[in-house]
Amino acid sequence: MINWATKYDYLGNYNRVPEEPCTVCSKKITPEYSAEQSYFTLYGLPLFALGVKYFKVCDACSAKLKARASDGNLREVKRVIPGKIKLKYVWGWIVLLPAIAGIILLILEIKNS
Repeated sequence: MINWATKYDYLGNYNRVPEEPCTVCSKKITPEYSAEQSYFTLYGLPLFALGVKYFKVCDACSAKLKARASDGNLREVKRVIPGKIKLKYVWGWIVLLPAIAGIILLILEIKNS
């Protein structure tokens, strides 16, 4: 059985943006933007980065909404919060690469005999 999932790491937040109405509670608020980087994990070991997601949180109703490309503040938030995809977790490759290579060699050996 293969166990895989997605893991998220918090990158930072930014709240120096103009006021705007919340789409959930309709109150005029200063949203707090945050960024999270997602990683593909295999058996709990993060292997590679999938992407960066930006969210905005309403301080009145605590709604967490995904920031859209049409959002006027998103360009400023992307400039302030580094959203560069990086290979952070090397341990997943160090552990899983020999195991995967061993399984492939075992399968090839069984096929040849």
